[in-house]
Amino acid sequence: QVMAASTFTAQTFDDASSEFNAHNFHILQLIGKIKTITLVEVMPFIDNQIPGTVNVRPMVHMMAGNDTAIEHATIYNIPYFRLQAGENAVIINPQVGDIGACGFCDRDISVVKKTKKASQPGSWRQYDYADGLYFGGMMLLNKTPTQFIRFDTDGITVTSPIAATINAPTLTANISEKIELNSPEMIANIDKVTFNSSTIDLTGVVRANGVVIDETHTHEDVYPGSGISGQVTG
Repeated sequence: QVMAASTFTAQTFDDASSEFNAHNFHILQLIGKIKTITLVEVMPFIDNQIPGTVNVRPMVHMMAGNDTAIEHATIYNIPYFRLQAGENAVIINPQVGDIGACGFCDRDISVVKKTKKASQPGSWRQYDYADGLYFGGMMLLNKTPTQFIRFDTDGITVTSPIAATINAPTLTANISEKIELNSPEMIANIDKVTFNSSTIDLTGVVRANGVVIDETHTHEDVYPGSGISGQVTG
């Protein structure tokens, strides 16, 4: 972390007025070097950035002895949090401009970051900006989301202004009361769809094999093995 040089000091005449005050001043200065947790802004990514990390810049400036603000430099390759267990995860990667919290480990974690195994500290450094971990966006400080999953007392809502895709070999929907599909056009490219529901309401255009199905639709009614076929409306 690079800090601009300053000829000013935070020490006052009181701090030098006694041995106790002098020791107290030095102790407070040392405590001030301990990094705990702070708000950071996600900075632009770089070409050689390690996957799964972000570049961040602390948002609360340092202060010189004359109360002049000293801005922080960017801290590179900070691992970011993901809600994950085994091979299951909620994937929502940080975006440039996000504001979140960054916590700083009490020892050098560089070797663990490299090997993903328990190991000795990479150096003797402690409570350093280089050993930070980024934790998500803070609601109070970030944009209002337009794409989200909401959990509340009314149920679960999935909202996207772009698209929603489900990739799975099997999809089961157990609906005890009603399904409502409100869409100007619905296309399903699936071998088989089964809905176990007492009522299914479809509002919009529904196609089967490329043909629109509505109350005037006419299709062939074929009875295998009987030789009977004919036109059925409905």
